This record gives sequence, C-alpha cells and structure tokens, in this order.
Amino acid sequence: YDIPFLDPEAHRISVRGLVDQELSLSLKDVRGRPSTTQAVLLACAGTGRMSIKNRFWTHVPWGVDSFGCAKWTGCSLADILKEAGVQ
Repeated sequence: YDIPFLDPEAHRISVRGLVDQELSLSLKDVRGRPSTTQAVLLACAGTGRMSIKNRFWTHVPWGVDSFGCAKWTGCSLADILKEAGVQ
C-alpha cells in the first residue's frame, strides 16, 4: 500500500461529531504536543483469512503471519479525544 502524500502546511486533522468541542489540528499542532515512544505489536484482524474459500480480495496475501512490531512515536490520541470531550 502506498504512503499518502500530505502537504504539511495545509493538512489538518479534525475531531468532530459527538464531542463537546470540535478540534482542527495542523501537523505543527500535533507535533507540538508531548509525545512518547512505545514498542507496539500489531496483529492484523484478517489473520487466517487464507482458509476462507470465497474471499473478496484473492490478491491480498492473508496468512497466519500478519504481525508487525515497531517503535511508534507520537502524541496521545486519548489526550486529543479527552480535550475534544468525546460524548
């Protein structure tokens, strides 16, 4: 899958809907927040789909090894949602 191109000056992240206060954050806003680095293990929700006979996407190599581990650095999504006041 391709990595999307984002114009760092124009791109914004919006938090809206069932919130007390809608937020619109620039990349600079997000990068200016406190951040942490954590080692994270991700497991694909589709692990094991190779055993399904009638799959919609046969070109996707679903297998039992759809796991990845990496160090991720960034601000807390929980803090942003708390600031917005998710209902």
